[in-house]
Amino acid sequence: MADNYNAILDYEEKFAKNLAFQLRAGRPQPAWHFFVPFKFLFEFFAAKREVDQFAGEFLFLRKPALEGARAAADSARQSKPAEIETAIRDRLTPNTPYADEMFRRQAALAQLLLDHYSLLLNSTGRNYASLVRHAYTSRAGYESFLRKLAAAENEIDRIILAIRGGSAELQAQTALKQKAAHTLRTREAQDIFKK
Repeated sequence: MADNYNAILDYEEKFAKNLAFQLRAGRPQPAWHFFVPFKFLFEFFAAKREVDQFAGEFLFLRKPALEGARAAADSARQSKPAEIETAIRDRLTPNTPYADEMFRRQAALAQLLLDHYSLLLNSTGRNYASLVRHAYTSRAGYESFLRKLAAAENEIDRIILAIRGGSAELQAQTALKQKAAHTLRTREAQDIFKK
């Protein structure tokens, strides 16, 4: 089970970083970058900082859900879904607009991830792709999960847009993120289940 856990965590970290790089590449560079010698140094450090920050945010629900799935699968330990809910509540500011709805949406996403990770932890394989192939057995089954995952993530994005005012720039960034995630996951599903 430790190998499965590590393969899943490694996949999620790589996916988060890949998505962050896609978002960064989709944004135009400021004109002053073209006139600065060694701009690659600025770009390198800025990209690293942005990618790490995005990955931390992206993995916020995924790591506790993976831990919860591992705890549920381990007969010596008990599952602690309340810990996931506590982590979500601790992160939310109480008595703010949409706090209850955000909690419900994030808890639903965490449960979806917990179920997915439980399937993968109990699967067999050498890497993430083989775990998915054995857990879902068909591309259609995995794509069904990916659609549910995207819908849950998009609902959270909708609430974030409402909280932050939904400026045109934020809407464009959110749309870019959703499109990039869809593209990466579609390609991934094709690669995993190619015959």
